[in-house]
Amino acid sequence: MKTSTLSLWLKPENFKIVAFYPYTSIICNKILGQDHNYKTEEHDFVQAFADAIALKAKEIGIRMDNKVVIELQFIKSVMPNPCSNIFVGYKDNLRHIGLGVWQPDEYTKESNQKF
Repeated sequence: MKTSTLSLWLKPENFKIVAFYPYTSIICNKILGQDHNYKTEEHDFVQAFADAIALKAKEIGIRMDNKVVIELQFIKSVMPNPCSNIFVGYKDNLRHIGLGVWQPDEYTKESNQKF
C-alpha cells in the first residue's frame, strides 16, 4: 500500500486513544512498521504518525517508554462503524502499527489503562 493512500485515512486527528498497554507490550498482527536493517517504504510515514500519537498520549498523562502500545479507535464522525481498533507500538526505537497487542505476563495486564 502506498504511503499516499495511507495518508488519506490514517491521520492522527482521526483517532482517539482508548487504552495504554505498558512495558512489556508488543504489537502483533503488524500491518505497517519500521525495520533496523533497512528503511521500509512506509518508514517516514509510520514515524510521523506514531510520533503524533505519542504527543497526544503525553497530553493525557501517558508516560511513554520502550515496548509500550497505544490502542486507537476511529472518531465516530470520521468512520461511524469501524471494523477494528488499531494499535501503535514503540519497541527499540522503532514504531509499528498493527491489529493487536501481546503481553507476556499477568502483571503487565493488570497495569493496562483504559480511557
